[in-house]
Amino acid sequence: MEKQSFKFFGDKDGATSRVAYKWIKHALRHKVKELVLDLHNTAFSGIPLSVFSNKALEFLCLIARYSGCINLSLPVPDAALYRLRVLHVMRFDLRSVEFDKMLTGCPVLEELLLEDCRLKKPRISMPKLKCLKFIHCVLCDGVVIASNPNLQKLVIYYDFSFSLGNFAVIIDKLPSLVDAVLCLDRCDRISFEGDGLLNVKWLQILLPEVKESLKSIINWISSSRLHNLKYAELLTPLNKKYIKAVKQAIACMPNLENLEIRENLPIVRARSGLEPEKVVSEHFALPKHLHSVKIIPLEPLEVFMDFLSNSVHLKRTDKEELEKYVPL
Repeated sequence: MEKQSFKFFGDKDGATSRVAYKWIKHALRHKVKELVLDLHNTAFSGIPLSVFSNKALEFLCLIARYSGCINLSLPVPDAALYRLRVLHVMRFDLRSVEFDKMLTGCPVLEELLLEDCRLKKPRISMPKLKCLKFIHCVLCDGVVIASNPNLQKLVIYYDFSFSLGNFAVIIDKLPSLVDAVLCLDRCDRISFEGDGLLNVKWLQILLPEVKESLKSIINWISSSRLHNLKYAELLTPLNKKYIKAVKQAIACMPNLENLEIRENLPIVRARSGLEPEKVVSEHFALPKHLHSVKIIPLEPLEVFMDFLSNSVHLKRTDKEELEKYVPL
């Protein structure tokens, strides 16, 4: 008899590796289609190799609830998940794993979510993939996303708690891409290549702090020919340094209909002295075809919480400026 779904939740003081292996292998023998392994026991040192050669699985979710990331043991290059359509991997260190080769054993994969993982310059190229998300991941040396003909949604939301050196982003040959979220910062230099945004209609992008990275992303947007873009959300502080960059970005979006400029880095805004409601009228010559423009400032509570989390890095003058916005 086939079982549709099996979920294993190990607790801190619960099942040993032997018991866990027994239950997981029992589920696989019954040809489950959905498998969730939430590994909470520090004694559990790996995942049964049979998980990665199961030809019945359609949904696989792997979660590591350890004190820090661990290495994920994969049977590369023998992975054979021929029916797998959805793969979620959370809190694993994949830097020592040939993750790209593992993905070649998933020929019909449609959704790939990597959250709180560490990878070394992953190269994603899959014919059936429709949705790809990197959430709070550390992508050492960058990421290559190319030749994914059916990819419709792309999210790269970098883990800002880690600072890296040079970071290369290659997004190329994505003819079906419609939605894209690119939030990258905390790098010495970010470089962007490829024409993957050619058909994007919805774009959220963060304008980085480092001058070279900011210039690189503006040049990339300029060369991407965003003629299909209808909605754009720019994450940027509202100060004079960024206004020129924002204007350059908007100029590269000839058919843009809806624009949101959402503030981040409230400390920078506090020093700039610019009022959000005056930014549009005084600092932008916006195209006439725009239907709506919104400037979304951070709420006072968000400013205060950001201040609490970053106060150790602030100078006294920064605190004094911030007090004008939030009474401390």
